[in-house]
Amino acid sequence: ESIARRRLRGERLLVVVSALRGVTAELERAATLALDARSGLELVRDVMDRLRRQHESVLSELPGRDAVRLRLQPVLDSIAGLLTGIRLTGELTPRTRDLVMCHGERLAAPLVAAGVLAAGADARDVTSEEAGLVASGTFRVGSCDLAATAPRLAALEHELHDRVVV
Repeated sequence: ESIARRRLRGERLLVVVSALRGVTAELERAATLALDARSGLELVRDVMDRLRRQHESVLSELPGRDAVRLRLQPVLDSIAGLLTGIRLTGELTPRTRDLVMCHGERLAAPLVAAGVLAAGADARDVTSEEAGLVASGTFRVGSCDLAATAPRLAALEHELHDRVVV
C-alpha cells in the first residue's frame, strides 16, 4: 500500500524485490539435492509443489489472480526445467546455481505488482533482462554494473511517469 500511496502522490518508482521468505534457501537446497540422481523427479515435484503453494497463498489475497498466475507459470516451468537439467547432467555450475537462485525474485515481482495494482496504482513487473540490467563480476558474488545499466534503464523512464515498475 505504501508503494501505491507514493505513486499516487506522483513519485516515480522503480521497485526492486526479493524472494518471498524461505524461497531462496529452498531453491538453493533444491539445486544441490538435484545433483543426487537418486532424488529424481520426486524432488523436483516436491519443490515445485511447495513453491506453487507458497506463492498461491499470497496470490489468493490479490485480485486479478488469473493474470498473475499466467506470469508465474513460465517462471515455475523454468525452475522445474533447470532442476531437471541438473539432475540429468549431474552438474551444478556456479552460473546455473545463480540462474536457479534468481527465480525467487522473478516469482515475487508479479505478486508485488499485483499488490500495488490492488492498492490503486498502476504497476507492471519486469525481469532484469527487460529492465536492461547488466551484471559484472563472478557468479555468486556478482553485482550490477551501474554504468552499463544506466542507459538501458533510461528506456523504462517514460513508463515511470505512468506506473510503478517492479
